[in-house]
Amino acid sequence: MDGSKLKSQLIAQAKGGSISELLNWHKDYCEYNREERNLAAIFYHLLLINDNLAEFLSMIDYDKPTLVDEVGIYFEYSNLRDIWFNLNSNEIKRRIILSLLAPQNLKELEELSVLEFNTHFGAVPTPSTNYIQNPGNWSIKKYKNNITNNEEFLKATKFKWAFNVKPDIVIHTTKRTAICIECKYQSGEGSYPTDIEEIQEFRRRGLDQVQQTSLQKYMMEDLLGIDTQFIYLIQKYNAASNTHQSLYWKQVFAKLDLSGCPQFIRQCIARI
Repeated sequence: MDGSKLKSQLIAQAKGGSISELLNWHKDYCEYNREERNLAAIFYHLLLINDNLAEFLSMIDYDKPTLVDEVGIYFEYSNLRDIWFNLNSNEIKRRIILSLLAPQNLKELEELSVLEFNTHFGAVPTPSTNYIQNPGNWSIKKYKNNITNNEEFLKATKFKWAFNVKPDIVIHTTKRTAICIECKYQSGEGSYPTDIEEIQEFRRRGLDQVQQTSLQKYMMEDLLGIDTQFIYLIQKYNAASNTHQSLYWKQVFAKLDLSGCPQFIRQCIARI
């Protein structure tokens, strides 16, 4: 819309009306939706219908086992978080943490009370006296003074982040094999930390930020023990990953069967 015409229209209607009325906006949202998660949700839907899953596996040259009874497709995958939720023993929780972090003061941490253990890792909002809290609730700002060794600090921090990481889509082809898909549209790959104070702490220690895809690989393979193929879905060529197989949305959607999809999905895909 011409700028002067828009200004005149807004002035004329300034006494009231919605934004849509003021702009005379009649487009369907699917014509200009920029939300990555919406695009990821459309892709997730397509994987569930017709023969699209098989087509996608062929597209990425997937060569790991596929057992029909164990196939599962998950949106915003939170496996690690949900495993923790099902643990009822503080002894098991403590053993998992100390086994994977292997800190120099392991013996000391083994002897701490539940409250002291949670406090050591800066559990928020309040350290519990009854149960060992999810590592995703640890606070870097609170444990940075308790973990002075840089290697141990980075290990604890990646462990914490892994409990909050949620890959956009994960396809389990068996219980122990999977495809992890990160969906990007206009944004680039993220990195951790994002908090200013935490970034400053990393700089003070001389540590590099951790890439989003690197953290997903750590979570899927090192912590969950799942043999994983990683896929990076992108819109622009300059957003390709240096470490993961990158595919363009357009080439992926072109191979999938849209039969049965409502018109708004077709319109979303058509403008990619």
